[in-house]
Amino acid sequence: MSFAYGESKHRECRSGGNKKRKNGEIFANTFQGKLAEFALYQIFEQNNINVEYPDLEVYDRGVWDIYDLKVNDNLIAVKSTKAYGNLLLLETKDWNEFGEYIPNKNNREYCKFDYLILVRVNPSIDSILKSKRLLFYNSCNRDYLEKLLKEQHWEFDIPGFICNDSLVNIIKNNNVIPKSALLGKNTKMDAENYYIETGEMNNNLNELFNYFKIKGVNI
Repeated sequence: MSFAYGESKHRECRSGGNKKRKNGEIFANTFQGKLAEFALYQIFEQNNINVEYPDLEVYDRGVWDIYDLKVNDNLIAVKSTKAYGNLLLLETKDWNEFGEYIPNKNNREYCKFDYLILVRVNPSIDSILKSKRLLFYNSCNRDYLEKLLKEQHWEFDIPGFICNDSLVNIIKNNNVIPKSALLGKNTKMDAENYYIETGEMNNNLNELFNYFKIKGVNI
């Protein structure tokens, strides 16, 4: 496993949020995101698209990989959600009016993503850990955690994607879910987020694949 309880170097709080997450919650979010990256990487590989392997480096606190995937010269941000999720959510404090990712602003080459792609992951890692009373703990036996996750049958789907121009429009139109708002009946927003519904995203993956192949090299 690439992540372990008790050694988390990810942020306890989301950008603009107040809730201090336990290591179990941080692990669930991080592992879901990394599963989504590998799912998309697999799809690109199957479609003969030249894509970099996902980053598995472990960084110090406050340092992270500057993009999720890279296809030719296109930078891709992979966003993940649960199987029933129908929103792409982006914390407003992380993005400026030009659709630039603020934490990467010191590196102009990598502050703007060409595409943001949403991946839904099933089953819910939160639910798996919660059922074993691990989600709200700060430590867990590594071998037990690895066994638990390997027992699962992981599935995913890609409901859609947006380009940077679409992101700029979302920000310009102030498509925002405020902090403390309720999503559904039980999910309270810990931070303010920009949003777009999956039904408003481009879901023509073949169009995206063909674009990458036309612009690609060594294919």
